Amino acid sequence: MSSNKHQQLKLHQSFIFNPKHYRLFALGLFAFLCAYVVASTLTPVRESDASTVHITNNTSDFFIDITSADSLPLTVTAKPTGQLAYKADTINVTTNSDNGYKLYVSTSGNDNNIYQNGDPSTSSQGYFGPTAGTIASPTPLAQNTWGFALSKVTDTSDAKYNPIASTFADISAYVNNTEAPTTDSTWAKVPTFAHSDEAKISEFATSNYPAGNSFDIYYGINASTTLPTGDYSTVITYTAISEGVNVFPTMQDFTAEQCYNMAENTSINLSDARDDKYYRVTKMADGHCWMTDNLALDGTDKSGNVRVLTPSDSNVTTNRPLAANITDGTASEYDVVQIYSGVANDVTDSCNLTANPYCIVNTSTKYGNLYNWNAATAGVGKQATTGTITESVCPKGWQLPDRNGIYSYPNLLLHYGLPTSNTNSPSATQASQQAPLYFALTGYYVDSYYTPSAKSSAYYHTRTANSTTDTKIYGFTFSAIHGTFFPQGPDSVKRVGYSVRCVFSGQATDPTMQDFTTTMCSNLAVNSSKVLIDRRNNQFYRVVHAVDGNCWMADNLSIYGQDISATDSDFTTPSTYTIPASITATTDWNTNNYQTKKVEVAHGLGSSATSDSSYYGEVFYNWTVAVAKETTAGVTSAPNTSICPAGWQLPVNGPETTNKSWARLLSSTYGYGITTGTALLENQYLGFTKYYGNWHWLSASEGGQGSYGVFWSGTPSSETNAYYLTYFSGGVTLQDVNNKGYGWSIRCVQR
Repeated sequence: MSSNKHQQLKLHQSFIFNPKHYRLFALGLFAFLCAYVVASTLTPVRESDASTVHITNNTSDFFIDITSADSLPLTVTAKPTGQLAYKADTINVTTNSDNGYKLYVSTSGNDNNIYQNGDPSTSSQGYFGPTAGTIASPTPLAQNTWGFALSKVTDTSDAKYNPIASTFADISAYVNNTEAPTTDSTWAKVPTFAHSDEAKISEFATSNYPAGNSFDIYYGINASTTLPTGDYSTVITYTAISEGVNVFPTMQDFTAEQCYNMAENTSINLSDARDDKYYRVTKMADGHCWMTDNLALDGTDKSGNVRVLTPSDSNVTTNRPLAANITDGTASEYDVVQIYSGVANDVTDSCNLTANPYCIVNTSTKYGNLYNWNAATAGVGKQATTGTITESVCPKGWQLPDRNGIYSYPNLLLHYGLPTSNTNSPSATQASQQAPLYFALTGYYVDSYYTPSAKSSAYYHTRTANSTTDTKIYGFTFSAIHGTFFPQGPDSVKRVGYSVRCVFSGQATDPTMQDFTTTMCSNLAVNSSKVLIDRRNNQFYRVVHAVDGNCWMADNLSIYGQDISATDSDFTTPSTYTIPASITATTDWNTNNYQTKKVEVAHGLGSSATSDSSYYGEVFYNWTVAVAKETTAGVTSAPNTSICPAGWQLPVNGPETTNKSWARLLSSTYGYGITTGTALLENQYLGFTKYYGNWHWLSASEGGQGSYGVFWSGTPSSETNAYYLTYFSGGVTLQDVNNKGYGWSIRCVQR
């Protein structure tokens, strides 16, 4: 496109702010409303074709409405120096809540760019990015950016008065009722959905306005001729909540990409669509999103009927009924569903340090309900004597933690430098009660009673049965009396009521590594990425469409201690392959083990790792495991198999002209032109953010965390050696050869 000609940049029926509305009520100031919402509106309303949401309560007639335009078609004639266009959406919020409301604006996903036809794969052709301005500091729109502004009405008697707008900006060029926007007008960016709290556009401390609060929100763009002619679109979400609550999507609608994109140790509030209760969810250092409040789902619904868990809202494969909550005086049983709610709203607001010397005051975490194991496993775990129960009382997309592995308490704890085996550790007991873990001293319900003295210990269910008896399971427990710490406690009792925390493991609608096609890869703009799930263990990985034309994993492979199948993995025979569990003692891998399978999960034994938890949790594989073989004795040619997901493979050895090779990816001719470790780390597209280290069988230890990283190829050089990539502060070394018995990391490239 010539830059000296005017071009029509048509945004008709395309720069469409299709508003979605969310009704999510607080449990504190607004709890009375949550408790009485009728069954037809139990789950938060997602969207409405009429751009109207009405939540009502037939018993008490509490309601909140949001109305706005169905769409905002907008047409602009672009100019080389930019051309401003804008349009107003009139929002009306009606509620009779004495506590008022807050209203937020955001995009409907985790991307606030505006693409042609709303398709991110067109990003290489150009797009509208968000303005750098904020409500606190709005700015004029730069070329090819967009933002919002509010009607600046200062008269409180005016129907369109908005208290937020009066503080938005105090300059004459600002959007108001009498002056249209100009190129000098100031605008704020519309945040992504996960950060919707950054753009509060209206707030009333007291409402009771049956006629409604009405105000205008302007959306503006500045279009230059550097963008191609076309239709550009996005979807806007308005979120209304009661006073004092930060609101986000439901747990059932939370996605792998939203979890992946959260910053480590940050928290959001999610509501459980089954009863509208709210829970803090934190992105932990293990890379997963965990509840940091205890589950408080009751056995009956708001009408008093026994609650039935369904696959659409819970972690079950078919409908599973619960049972009415038990009360004090009920005998504990292991073969029926028992839920005790007597301490659901308690918190640790004081500590008797004489009786519980390792207690930490924690007023942030509610105790939640106490569940026997049959209730925690949705009524299907009572007879299990071994293995894991895949169903649970957790919301859809969430699960009970495993005994070990990537979704386990030990794996979570090791990322914070806490013990991963049973020990006496007062410091660990205290650390677990504090940020970001917030495990509460909930005690337990057993044999007809729950007493305050029980609030000296914490007991949490896993989904793993104890193999020695049908009455025992594995759990996570610690004591504020003795400072004992049992992340793999084998003696939790099925009939006793313990707490439940759930960890996010992905929704069925999340895209998978195995279903990601080469066409999907090519449709991604170069250097664009997507979060995919490995359906073998529900681990999340970011994949990037790299400069070399291939899609590469931008995270290291993390799977161990399980059987994988030829259906979901990068081999055809045999039908299953067992990836070993992590070694438990250094003597288990202190010799050259290239002929047998070996896996080790880093526990931060390296000197660098002990001071930085972000090095923890790496999975190191010897070459035999990497290529999915039982032994590689006598193997001198590439087997062309691996433990990568189906449709993905290990990189191959070869010069830069060889496709799927490390050399091609990093070359200046075909790839990123990376020759030093520093450049590799600074390339955020490929995700090499740390030096991962390795397992060194000669020293029988982990090492090198913070110093270097090493990655297998699928190409051997002899029976005992294979090619690999290594990088360190001084550079990147390709086509190195070393012993197959070392434990190194794995990155996969799409076949």
